[in-house]
Amino acid sequence: MKLGGLAGLVGGASGLLIGELAFGLFGGIGGRIIGWGVFGLAAGLGAGWVGRSVARLRNGGIGGCLGGAVGGALYQIVTALLPQTAGRGLALALLGAAIGLGIGLVSEILKRGWLMVVRSQSRNAREGKEYPLVKAKTTIGRAEESDVGLFGDQSVANRHAVVERQKSKFFLARGEGRVLVNQQPVNQPVQLKNGDRVEVGGTLLLFRERAG
Repeated sequence: MKLGGLAGLVGGASGLLIGELAFGLFGGIGGRIIGWGVFGLAAGLGAGWVGRSVARLRNGGIGGCLGGAVGGALYQIVTALLPQTAGRGLALALLGAAIGLGIGLVSEILKRGWLMVVRSQSRNAREGKEYPLVKAKTTIGRAEESDVGLFGDQSVANRHAVVERQKSKFFLARGEGRVLVNQQPVNQPVQLKNGDRVEVGGTLLLFRERAG
């Protein structure tokens, strides 16, 4: 979490500096779009770098840039229509929301495979929650560093299972715990297919895959 905050801070600070330079060079709404687009790009890359995934880096960069560009246009419009103090406050809030929405939207559009919670005894894995499988290896377990964290369920091991991505295919392998796919125990890596039901302790996950 500290690493994520530091990366976001460095990316945001460098993007802000470049963005202000771009605004000074171009001026007007075009300058704001370019400047804040650069800011969003840097902030998104900083946040995506923490995930140590090419997909997250890509999603953060594209989404941050698009969101920053939209936010820059809104910033210029709002600050022109409202008094300076109130206008800048509202404009900055809209800018942050646009960058976050842009990153989330791009991540949703470009995701290839994911696990969706059907039911769970874990305190944090609510029904319907989705875990994108964007890393080369996605860990499932009770440990704090797990990518799919199933906390509070004592039937889940710290490193219960792992999903490995190999190009466009996903393979599930058991770790320290018992895993079922479509009610069949997993003893060796098995390729997941769209609609497979994965049971990890007291949690039932549905594997979904978008056609390439």
